[in-house]
Amino acid sequence: APQSKGDGFSFYGGKYSDERDKTDDWWARGDFMYAYSPQGSSNTVKEPLFGMKLGAQSQISSNEYRWFYVEEGTNNNHTILLLHGLCSQAYSFRHVISILAKDYHVIAVDWLGFGFSDKPLYGNGFNYTTQEYTNALSCLVDRLKSNQISIVAQGHFTPPVVEYISANPFKIVKLIMINPPVSKEHSTLPSNLLEFTNLFLGDIFSQDPFKASDGAMSRISYYAITEEDKMVYRKPYLSSGSAGFALKSVIKSFKKELKDSILSVRSLLTSKNWETPIYFIGGLNDRWLNYKSLKTFCEEFQFKLITLDKGGHLLQEDIEIDLANIITGLLESP
Repeated sequence: APQSKGDGFSFYGGKYSDERDKTDDWWARGDFMYAYSPQGSSNTVKEPLFGMKLGAQSQISSNEYRWFYVEEGTNNNHTILLLHGLCSQAYSFRHVISILAKDYHVIAVDWLGFGFSDKPLYGNGFNYTTQEYTNALSCLVDRLKSNQISIVAQGHFTPPVVEYISANPFKIVKLIMINPPVSKEHSTLPSNLLEFTNLFLGDIFSQDPFKASDGAMSRISYYAITEEDKMVYRKPYLSSGSAGFALKSVIKSFKKELKDSILSVRSLLTSKNWETPIYFIGGLNDRWLNYKSLKTFCEEFQFKLITLDKGGHLLQEDIEIDLANIITGLLESP
């Protein structure tokens, strides 16, 4: 592929070919919104190994970060914000979006550092902490300008969502959490992700699209993902070195903060001051976050838990129709 397809740093270049693929179709469904300004200095982005300037796709070209999102459904309907988990993308909700859009206004977003959203280099205005993601989410929700919003959040990105709702209890109608980390057993990241924090090899691993994307996806989904869909997940790592550096930064930050984040989530959700209705959906075959620990938590504090025995960590990829129907049922419940 020509160098113009990438940023000049990614080891594997841009695209395998110029033929239309699922990435192009997904890109056509989406758009960008701007929310949350870089904190502190935001200079020319350079890769951390040799200090070389990264290409245009790795530079932040606005005073606010750019978020990629896909929106479907009627604006007047109840808005459902779909937020993916660690190492995933809004693309994982592609089928769920279309199903929910029949009755709701649905928006699926790539978190900063993932998918096709901006990926600021660590220390260059964004450090990928839970608190920064909470603040960024607050700005994002404000930009939606909807009076009725419910959030569906998945995996390791549920803590910043819980923190946000705790501080803004009247902005969110309902919260549905898919395979969230809620116990001591969930406080350690999977070993295949911790490889990216290796002092000597972390930067190299993060620039290998197959390790950064496929290495995670092979464990995150219970069923095999097609090569065509894998290409969509790989695309950010193929076209920009910043994707790999962002992944390393997120994992490094979450590794440090996850234990405290889980304690905070448990405290907030079980507090008498919590007002937003919450529901849990768990995949019985989750290989990243132990299902039994989630079940124990829900039973202890009498939270509603719906179990899907044919799904793993990434339920929106594994059994999208069942998941969409369950989400609809929870949204319609009193």
